Amino acid sequence: MKKRMIEMICPNCRHSFYILKDTMLLYEGKGTDHERLMNSEYFFHQCQKCLNLFEMNYPLLIRFTRKNLCLILSDSSQLPDLDNQTVIRTRKPADFELIYQALDLGITIKELVEIREECSRQDIGLKQLIDVDGSKILAMSTNGLIRINRVSSDLGRVDESDR
Repeated sequence: MKKRMIEMICPNCRHSFYILKDTMLLYEGKGTDHERLMNSEYFFHQCQKCLNLFEMNYPLLIRFTRKNLCLILSDSSQLPDLDNQTVIRTRKPADFELIYQALDLGITIKELVEIREECSRQDIGLKQLIDVDGSKILAMSTNGLIRINRVSSDLGRVDESDR
């Protein structure tokens, strides 16, 4: 757990402020940070001056020690020395949250890519993954909820009847 003060600027009113944010977390699968990442709320902040809700983008690293994996949000091409761990790097907070949700739900990166490609083919903007009962995933999209069967051969195929 590392924190640092980060300067932010509201994109609406240009108000500049500093905020204390985590820059490194260990995956625990519980707690406030976990819930906010699972609900796609972690990177949002409301400006105290104009009350505009906006997405913050700042470096964050989460270590999944049991999976020997690190998930990194960073624009930098330089990555820290991570003791031969697998590294997944994203540049956008929404992608970071989606990959975090997939890893938490036991969805492989290959499966997530298949889901995203199918949603893209159907012009569905994938926003959030929710496990229903271990066999089905609900995907929150820009068009509402869609159901994706978790059976490997059906992954990525959107069930039209459940839109």
